[in-house]
Amino acid sequence: MGLGDIRYEHVIAATEEFRCLGRDEFLRTYGFGRAISYELVLDGRRYDSKAIAGVAHGYVTGVFWKARDFSGGAATVARCLRELGFVVETGEPSSNRAALLARLRNLKVSRGPGNPAPSRHQPLSLLWAISRAADERPRLTPWPTFRDEVGPLLVEFGLPDAKATPEYPFWHLQGSELWEVRGIPAELAKQCLRLAPSTSTIRRQASRSRPRIFSAIR
Repeated sequence: MGLGDIRYEHVIAATEEFRCLGRDEFLRTYGFGRAISYELVLDGRRYDSKAIAGVAHGYVTGVFWKARDFSGGAATVARCLRELGFVVETGEPSSNRAALLARLRNLKVSRGPGNPAPSRHQPLSLLWAISRAADERPRLTPWPTFRDEVGPLLVEFGLPDAKATPEYPFWHLQGSELWEVRGIPAELAKQCLRLAPSTSTIRRQASRSRPRIFSAIR
């Protein structure tokens, strides 16, 4: 069974659940990221089209597709929803892209003692997060996932002899205006940003935190 099995009432049911749970909880529950291009527009509200289609498919078949289980875009999800009579619009992300590029150009990276080359820790972490967004995977990522996926990238693609510690970009990317860390008490967060926390402090506190690329990535 595929997208062709979805009917109008299944899409409506998915949008109702979207409204009840709220956007972030809906996407997190079903394993989707925010829509990059196509949004379903219904009664003045906007919905992430691929997530709606994946959940509607679950109402039909009992199998709730996640983002990785099928492809989105004009020829698949958008076409299916439009054929059912829904309005699917393409976003206009140009201003967001310009803001994102400006922040990337202004990214401040450290340089180790005696090494003039800039560290690759933050750029590699951002590339990792951008790849997740492009794959429409949830942007909110638990610290252990970040550590386990980004750590090997720092080892393989970082500068020779650089200390590959994922705690550093996880925390310090907050200064780029592209990154957010949740789950750390506000007072401790302010203190750590001011005093440059030790690796042990970040490990202890970040074990319950989530990094996120801001919506400017869209």
